[in-house]
Amino acid sequence: LLGGPLFTRRYAAMRASLEACDRLIAPSEFVRDVLVGEGVERSKFEVISPATELPSAPSAPPLPGAVPRFVYAGDIRRSKGAALLLEALEWVESPCEVVLHGGPHAPPSPRELEFEAELKALSKGQAVRFAGRYAPGALAAVLDGALAAVVPSLVRESFGRTANEALLAGVPVLVPNEGGLAEQVEEGVNGWPFEPRSAGSPAQAMGRSIPDGSAMSPPNIQAGTLERPGAPRF
Repeated sequence: LLGGPLFTRRYAAMRASLEACDRLIAPSEFVRDVLVGEGVERSKFEVISPATELPSAPSAPPLPGAVPRFVYAGDIRRSKGAALLLEALEWVESPCEVVLHGGPHAPPSPRELEFEAELKALSKGQAVRFAGRYAPGALAAVLDGALAAVVPSLVRESFGRTANEALLAGVPVLVPNEGGLAEQVEEGVNGWPFEPRSAGSPAQAMGRSIPDGSAMSPPNIQAGTLERPGAPRF
């Protein structure tokens, strides 16, 4: 409540700035529609996805006969949904494993120690591995051999860079069917959407991606261009 006046002034300043612009760029249709809902003219907007550097090579596909591996890559904080993924793993009937790549988010934000302990507890008795942080630009290598990347965010993301980078590396993604993440996924072609904040729903998406045990055909990356990937053999 004490921050109410501050946020009111901030909101008013943001609205004034938006109204003063002749053209606006939104990273997703979701962001555009939210701002249009706040009264900003739709005709002002261009929706342009943030620039993402193409990987030098696509991620390697899963090895034949390997246990299906799902990868989470991102900050280890509650809002990003890693706990939801581990809860979903309990519902998946087919053998599979989850690898968590990431660590605490950057200072000055404090570590979520209670949440980290919760993840450790959820991982007990399950095929879960904590792999730590990965270097910037190394996501394609992190996803080598992965069946899919899972981005189980509990908030409505404005875009979803991790999902975008995974797709550019030729790896299917499983994402909530809301916000900017949902705009990047075509069901059964480059991944599977699921109902947000419900462990049973991502479990179903994981189960649907497992039967064939193979990822999507790698993209054709030549001279800085990316052709649309072929359909995964789900």
